[in-house]
Amino acid sequence: MKQHIVISAVGSDRVGMVHELSKAIADCGGSISESRMTSLGNEFAMLLLVNGNWHTLAKLEGEFKKLGDATGMNIQLRRTEERSARNDMLPYSIDVVCLDRAEGNFPIRTVTLNVGGRRPLGLGAGGAALLATFPDDEIKQVIEHHDRLAESYNGVTSEMLWGAVATARRERCGRNQEAMTPGIRGIGVAIPGRNGPSFAAISIGSIAERMTKQRSLELRELLLREASGLTDLISAGPSRTPDQ
Repeated sequence: MKQHIVISAVGSDRVGMVHELSKAIADCGGSISESRMTSLGNEFAMLLLVNGNWHTLAKLEGEFKKLGDATGMNIQLRRTEERSARNDMLPYSIDVVCLDRAEGNFPIRTVTLNVGGRRPLGLGAGGAALLATFPDDEIKQVIEHHDRLAESYNGVTSEMLWGAVATARRERCGRNQEAMTPGIRGIGVAIPGRNGPSFAAISIGSIAERMTKQRSLELRELLLREASGLTDLISAGPSRTPDQ
């Protein structure tokens, strides 16, 4: 059975400290699962979480006392337990933030959020598309979180948010809640994460009369292509030269 021990070590900043500690841990059969290191004045401090069986931890306690005496490092060890999983935590992305906005040349504007503006995750077309990518248990926590903060958002209820999630999953796009922005319709898609969850979305809004069913289907395909292209660009990282 795995056991855990926390090791703190402080000593004069010099080359080889990290090597000495990590070698001693490896020689005892231990494995470093977490580490924190920093320089403080002329001192170098390390905080390590090491795991191993009971024999490994017993050897560490003996060997590190010898290592401290030999090197002058102040080394302390403390047995601990693995951190239990918490079920009372919420995803960090409770709000969505508008990062950019472009306006068309149609005389009637449909600006619902300024750059830098925030709204609760799940509201609006892009927010609904993002929320739909979450696991159901996290969606439940997000919606309950919104319910605790306010009785409603311009008439948007938890039932409507669940409906928006179902629609986004079925149609591969999010749609805004017209109760929040009467007369305005929006459609949005999440930008897929290459190796993780979606973290952003793109959306288009217009007056309701212009967002016909056929037009919304055309816009959905356009947004899906753009989102896929953005995923490829983000995954590729920055260009190596200005010409690339």
